[in-house]
Amino acid sequence: MNVKQNISHFKILLGQGVDLLLLRVQILGLDLTEQAGSLLRILAAIMFIGALFSLSIISLLFGLDHVLSDTAKIWVFFGISGGCLLVIVGLTAWIINTWNNKNAQVAATLNDLRQDIAYLRGKAENYRRENNE
Repeated sequence: MNVKQNISHFKILLGQGVDLLLLRVQILGLDLTEQAGSLLRILAAIMFIGALFSLSIISLLFGLDHVLSDTAKIWVFFGISGGCLLVIVGLTAWIINTWNNKNAQVAATLNDLRQDIAYLRGKAENYRRENNE
C-alpha cells in the first residue's frame, strides 16, 4: 500500500473506532443509569424490610406476652410475625439477585469495550488468549 492508501485506511479505522467507542460509552451510561435506578429500588426495599422487621418483632413480643391467654390472639400475632419474616426473606433474595444482574451487565459492557479497543489496536488474538475466549 502506498502512503495515500495508508492514510485513507487509517482515517476509516479512526472514524469507525471512534463511533464504536462512543456507542460503547453510551451503552455503559445506560447500564449505569439502570443500575442507579435499581439501587434506589433496593434502598426502598431495605427500608421496607426494616419496617417489617420492627413490626414482626413487636408482633412476636405481643404474641409471647399473651401466650397464656386467648389462643386466637396468639395465632394472629404469630401469623403477622411469620408473614413479615417471609416477605423479608423474599425481598432480600430479590435485592441480591437484582444487584448481581446489574453488576454483571456493567462488567459485560466494560469487557466489550476492552475487546473493541483490542480489535482496534490489532491485538484481538492476544486479547482472546489472555481472557480464554
